[in-house]
Amino acid sequence: GGDPENLKDEYLTTLGGNMAYRLQDWTLGGTYYYQMGAEANGQTVDAYMYSIYAKLQVNTITYTVGNDRLSGNDLGVDSNNDSSFNPLYGTHHKFYGLMDYFYVGNNHGDVGINDIYAKMAWRKSPKLLLGLAIHRFATDGQINGEQAYLGTEIDLTFNYALAKHMNLQGGYSQMIANETMELLKGGDAGQMQ
Repeated sequence: GGDPENLKDEYLTTLGGNMAYRLQDWTLGGTYYYQMGAEANGQTVDAYMYSIYAKLQVNTITYTVGNDRLSGNDLGVDSNNDSSFNPLYGTHHKFYGLMDYFYVGNNHGDVGINDIYAKMAWRKSPKLLLGLAIHRFATDGQINGEQAYLGTEIDLTFNYALAKHMNLQGGYSQMIANETMELLKGGDAGQMQ
């Protein structure tokens, strides 16, 4: 149902690409996507995401530093424009930490995310890979007039090859949340650790 004269078109278009450049032991890469369109409520979509990283391979250790940023709305500000980038299908561990606090059916107020990270992967033996990642999360949109620190996530992982097509994987992750995380997600920030 509904009155055909009052129905609004809604569409979302996402355009962008990836690039990587390798120079000896270094790899430099980047991604940029832009979203535009209109929502059924009349808002115009004008959002972006980018990812930049540098990776260095030194013997059996790979070091990576980078920044993933998805645009977001300012909390509590009404606008005719939606600046919140929608990854559409979730990201499930690949981006924004292994705990999936963001963009996996887990609301955080459409304020976007700014993830600055450092990772290390150590090939201890042909069968054993150890990993460490540290993510510093902040909002892209403003809360009370400024971008807000959300918390830091630490991920420790291992991958052990038991046989040709069988791996044992595991790890430990911890989120050290700020009070702003509580504001966005509800609950007690002290209990989120």
